[in-house]
Amino acid sequence: MKSLKIILAIVGILIGSNGFAQCGSAQGDETTFGTGSWIGYFYDGANNFASGNYQGYNTESETFNQTFCGNNCAYAINGCSVTTETFTVRYKMNKNFSNAIYRFTIGGDDGVRLSVDNGATYLINGYINQAYTTYNGVAHMNGSSNLILEYFENSGDNRVSFSYTNMGNSYGGMVSGSQNICASGTINPEAFISTEPAIFTSGTMAYQWQESNNNSVWTDISGATSAAYDIPSGFPAGVTRYYRRQATNGASLTAYSNTLTIVSSSNSGAGDQVSYGSGSWIGYVYDGANNFTSNYKGELFETEIFDESFGGSNTTTSTTGCDFQTETFSVRFKMRKNFSCGDYTFTIGADDGVRLSIDGGATWLVNDYSNHGYRTVSSAATSITDGIYDLVIEYYEAGGGNRVSFNYSVISCALPVTWYSFEGVAKSQYNELEWKTATEENNEGFSVERSADGVSFEEIGWVNGNGTTTDQNTYLFQDTNVFDGANYYRLKQIDYDGNFEYSKIISVISVAKDNGIQINLYPNPSIDYVQVQSPLSKAEPIMQLVNVLLGQVITPSYEGNGKFNLRNVPAGIYVARIQIGGDQFQARLIVQD
Repeated sequence: MKSLKIILAIVGILIGSNGFAQCGSAQGDETTFGTGSWIGYFYDGANNFASGNYQGYNTESETFNQTFCGNNCAYAINGCSVTTETFTVRYKMNKNFSNAIYRFTIGGDDGVRLSVDNGATYLINGYINQAYTTYNGVAHMNGSSNLILEYFENSGDNRVSFSYTNMGNSYGGMVSGSQNICASGTINPEAFISTEPAIFTSGTMAYQWQESNNNSVWTDISGATSAAYDIPSGFPAGVTRYYRRQATNGASLTAYSNTLTIVSSSNSGAGDQVSYGSGSWIGYVYDGANNFTSNYKGELFETEIFDESFGGSNTTTSTTGCDFQTETFSVRFKMRKNFSCGDYTFTIGADDGVRLSIDGGATWLVNDYSNHGYRTVSSAATSITDGIYDLVIEYYEAGGGNRVSFNYSVISCALPVTWYSFEGVAKSQYNELEWKTATEENNEGFSVERSADGVSFEEIGWVNGNGTTTDQNTYLFQDTNVFDGANYYRLKQIDYDGNFEYSKIISVISVAKDNGIQINLYPNPSIDYVQVQSPLSKAEPIMQLVNVLLGQVITPSYEGNGKFNLRNVPAGIYVARIQIGGDQFQARLIVQD
């Protein structure tokens, strides 16, 4: 029992009160600097420089890139091994620098920071948990200096690196940032800022900003003598201009910063930001995440159901106005849609934030407005009555992947009439309408309505319904007073209680009434040509073709002797409008591939 107590006491001394393993054979004094190379003093635990957890030392060359022995392994040093899952090392080096400007670069996975003044301040500080990341800083060095590089590993991969570059006796510093501005009216670029000051090995430094129209011939900007510069508002649209910061040391040395570029363009007329698409989406694009107030870019368009990725992550995509970068941007989509009665479930998806309104943005029916990877969210079943609704989708991308989508499903209301078909055909004396119903409930009848433009309709007739029935019924109506050309028709189905609903709208291209003169189109169907055969020979025929489905008007080329060339006429069903002298005719023509 006594020997067991002695063993436990020894273990307690080795482990220590804080739980870290203590090394009884650690070497190195934790304070000496290497001469022109590094001495690294190792400690157990992440971000831990307590002497009680000191393990020993190792050395590195002046510039180095160290990954130790890999993840979670025993790394041998002078003293006790270090487990590379969690550990800390303080590197020390004394170096005699020649009088010059130096850029130092350090890297770490995880935290890393560098001092060039014996630890009094940190020239570079990236002391956080992170994947391997490099940092750099600039300093004037002259003579003997004590450098300290501190690094900690907090699980996972590990790596630390150090290097430097002699930049001579002058350095112009760094400024940001270049801008691609798309705006209407007055353009006001953001101010340029100094990210690194200019440095000289001697003298008194002074700044002077310069501008150029060609990145070659430079002109001083009056009064612009600070480290930063804010271009006055009223910057001209449609130009590219270059800027840089000149630095002098009051003697013979001059240095320049990096060059910045301002590219300005106007998106005047590229959408009004308020109109709704009719049955499809207009998307108004803005630069910046969750930004719908400034830096408007222009429009893009989507079908009613869509899934859009904007060309990929951090690419340039066009609008009706200016291009935009897909790294951080926002889009407000608008669509006006006529919904029929039903219970609707709306589904939106996005990477990152997205939300949906069906009342013009007054309230949000679905709201998933936060940073996240692509996912979809659906509304609860929402009852909608017949009518027009203003839909708004707001989407923003905050970095990384981007995607937004919209879809919906519906369980329709029980309708008084189940439509089977509604069609129309042009006859020589009239237009004939035919419609069929699969079922009817409380159906008094149908008001037949006609329009010349597809917008303004008037009643032209009435057909009685069949009340309530589950039989298929067929209805016919003849319009004997047709318009010349396109006639648009719809049916207003009316219940006995006065409720009503409209059918779809169809169009019929009318055929002229018989004037007693017969003409013939041969061959019909046609492929390459068609011949007008008529007893009238006093004048050459003139022909126009009206596409029945599209309403498109085409004038085929005439080859003489009543023959027309159809090689450039798309396949389809047409109404041929033919004029021979003072007589006019219409006939149906089928054009095939």
